[in-house]
Amino acid sequence: MQTLTPHSWLSPRCAALLCLAAAISLWLPPGAQAALVGDASFFAPHHSGSGPKTGENGHYAYFPGAGDGHHFAWGSATPSTPGTITVKYDFRSQNGYANQILSDSAQQNAVLNALNAWSAATGGKLVFVQDTAADSSDIINIGVGDLAAVNASSGVGGVLGFGGGSYLHAGAVHSISSAAVWLDSAETWDTIIGNGDPGGGYDFFTVVAQEIGHVLGLGHSDTVGSIMYDGYGGELTGLAADDILHISSIYGTAAVPLPAGVWLMASGFVSLFLLMRGRNRRPENRRRNTPSTPVAAV
Repeated sequence: MQTLTPHSWLSPRCAALLCLAAAISLWLPPGAQAALVGDASFFAPHHSGSGPKTGENGHYAYFPGAGDGHHFAWGSATPSTPGTITVKYDFRSQNGYANQILSDSAQQNAVLNALNAWSAATGGKLVFVQDTAADSSDIINIGVGDLAAVNASSGVGGVLGFGGGSYLHAGAVHSISSAAVWLDSAETWDTIIGNGDPGGGYDFFTVVAQEIGHVLGLGHSDTVGSIMYDGYGGELTGLAADDILHISSIYGTAAVPLPAGVWLMASGFVSLFLLMRGRNRRPENRRRNTPSTPVAAV
C-alpha cells in the first residue's frame, strides 16, 4: 500500500490516467484550522478550489472532484450481488505503525456504529464487511495510532485524524481503493455515545464517521450539525439529512422490497375478489361442475 500523504499527487505509473492518489482529509479542533487554510495543497478537504459544487449550498461536498461532473466511489467487492456495493475494511497496522484499535473493543464498536450509519443512509446499498485476508489495496484500513503512519505529525489538540485513499479517473472509471482512516492516538477519545465531550476529549464516533465519509467520496459540508461539517464542533450521535443526501447522491439507495404485510394484504384482496366472483356466477354454471345424481333429503 502506498504511503498516504496529506496532499493530492499524481502517481508516475498512472499519471496519464489522472490517478489522484492519497488525497487525505484532516480534522482540526477549533483554533488550529486557520494555520492550514492558506496551504491549498495540504488543505485537501476543500479540493484546492476545484471539484463540482452541490446545488444545495454551493459547497464542495464531494472529495475529491473528478473535474468532469462525476464523483469518485467504491465499486463492489462482490459483483454477484448487483443490488448492493460491498466495501471491505479491516483493523491493521499502517505502514509499520501499530494499530491501537486492535486492543480497544469500544473503539471497534464505535467504528461499526459509524459504518452502519453510512450503510443505513443508502438504504443498505453500501454493505461493509471485515476481511482480514483481503489485500490492503482492496480495503479501508481503520485504526488509531501514531500519525507518522500517514506521513504526518501532530501534538495533542492538533490534527485529530486522516481519511483518504487512491482515486483513479480513467475514462468512465472514477474509483476509490486502498483507503485508510487513521485517528491520532495522542488524543483523548471518548467512545460513549450521548455524553458530550467529558474531560476535554473528543468524541470517537463523530470523528471516525467523518473520516469514513471522506474515504467513501465525501468532502466537507458547511451545514452545521452534519457529520461532514468542516471542523470539529462537539459530539454528534448520527448522520444529518445533509450527510444522507450527499452519500445517496453518489451510491444511490437500495430498492426496498414491500413489507410482507403488504403482500399478505394484497393476496387477501385477491382471494376475496375470487370468492365473491364465484358467488356471483349464475346457478347453471355452478351445476355444470356438480354431480348429476341428486342428494336425498334426510
